[in-house]
Amino acid sequence: MRVPITFVDVNDNPTNDYIEGRPSVLVNIEVGFQPLPNPSQSFTPNFVKVRAFVDTGSNVTIIRRELSKNKKALAKVPSRNMQGAGVTDFYSALVQVDGLDKPYHIEVGFGPQIPMKMLLGRDMLSKYKMVIDTPRQEFYLERT
Repeated sequence: MRVPITFVDVNDNPTNDYIEGRPSVLVNIEVGFQPLPNPSQSFTPNFVKVRAFVDTGSNVTIIRRELSKNKKALAKVPSRNMQGAGVTDFYSALVQVDGLDKPYHIEVGFGPQIPMKMLLGRDMLSKYKMVIDTPRQEFYLERT
């Protein structure tokens, strides 16, 4: 099963420009997710579908404030990016790449200056095979 990585411009419009375009996939996310005490118990996630920036340079998945919907942060943790060191909020979340396998319960950080509502980091990307084959113009995530 494959999900295409789509390149979009600064207005989130699809583009064939894989140099200047932003690599992205659609993601379902529920911020503030709390696992049920009984793992065999069924539930219906309260997902929001967003376009997420595919970022192999980020260790963790990051969201903008509007996705946290004023949920209580799990903790404040040290963070470091190209602008320097600081402290950021971390949230519990249920995240699923739209069209791929199951959702994953992970912790996501808050990042005010990310290029989209969500940045998909290596904590999620490492669950899949990622293909960036520019000569063939093939860009996708695939379940391994």
